[in-house]
Amino acid sequence: MRRIVVLGAGGYFGGAAADLLRRRGVALETAARGRGAALRVDAEDPRSIREALRDGDVVLDAAGPFQRRTATLLEAAIERRFDVVDLSDSLSYARMALAMSPRFEQAGIRVVTACSSASAVSAALVRASGVRDPVAARVFLAAASRRSARYGTSASALESVGREIEVWREGRRSAARGWGEPRVFEFPPPVGRTTARLVEFPDALFLPRAFPTLQRVESRAATRIRGLDVFLSAAARIPGLPSLIRAALSPAAVAVLRPLGRDGGGLGVEVEGGNGEVRLASLAGAEGAHFIAVAPAAIAVRRLAEETVRSRGLVPSVDAAPDAELFEWLRGLGVSLHRP
Repeated sequence: MRRIVVLGAGGYFGGAAADLLRRRGVALETAARGRGAALRVDAEDPRSIREALRDGDVVLDAAGPFQRRTATLLEAAIERRFDVVDLSDSLSYARMALAMSPRFEQAGIRVVTACSSASAVSAALVRASGVRDPVAARVFLAAASRRSARYGTSASALESVGREIEVWREGRRSAARGWGEPRVFEFPPPVGRTTARLVEFPDALFLPRAFPTLQRVESRAATRIRGLDVFLSAAARIPGLPSLIRAALSPAAVAVLRPLGRDGGGLGVEVEGGNGEVRLASLAGAEGAHFIAVAPAAIAVRRLAEETVRSRGLVPSVDAAPDAELFEWLRGLGVSLHRP
């Protein structure tokens, strides 16, 4: 079995991915910019990457926020010939990886991008809905914020507030205001009724590629921190205020807000068919909800390390983390699948 390296293991989701792999008996090495990891690697420092990573490695990249990342690690993967599976929730990062796909294939490596809630799990839920030839997919993320609210995850969430973001409407790329257009989704317990707002996710890029009949793709999120979603929605309409909020973000501020969050969380999709039929498919859980974001990548790196995945280039998440295996892993973590 090839070496697995979890990059960003010092962060919340990187640590969760490492934990999940160890639970499954998978050996790995941790990597991070700071101390405490087996390898010192900065995803934006080519020298540290060259010194720590080698030909044949399988890297689980959890070094967010991906909205601020460059192609440094992907360029190094081509040069050093190691595989990469990332947890990116950034549309711009996903688009960059897609543009590099021919180079991945030429180098003989495999890259699985956005192998997280969006868009690996959201695509799996569209399939689980049973709607054939879907015309609309509305994705809802309810954060398990009492656990997952950290500086990196908060910085990622704030990137959409008040900005012009990309959605998929009328079968083409369209613009909308981030953190606007609230909509309610009925999650099963322990999450319940949740109001979520528009964010920019890779769903707008990858769901139409996976389901060519889609004419509309929108992603919404709820922090589920008491009062914060309403505040951010109001702030999004005031010029200049979102930038001030992003500048004021700090680990200390996030630590103050975290106790106001919720333990349970989930991901749901409202799928509409061409005949007007609407079906809901969702995942929800309490203690294990945070694993929804990392389970696809954990499955993918294990399968890549075992040489189960044969294709090269930019590999679709469903090929690296099949739906049945994904739902089985999550069920074992206390996350329930609800579908028609």
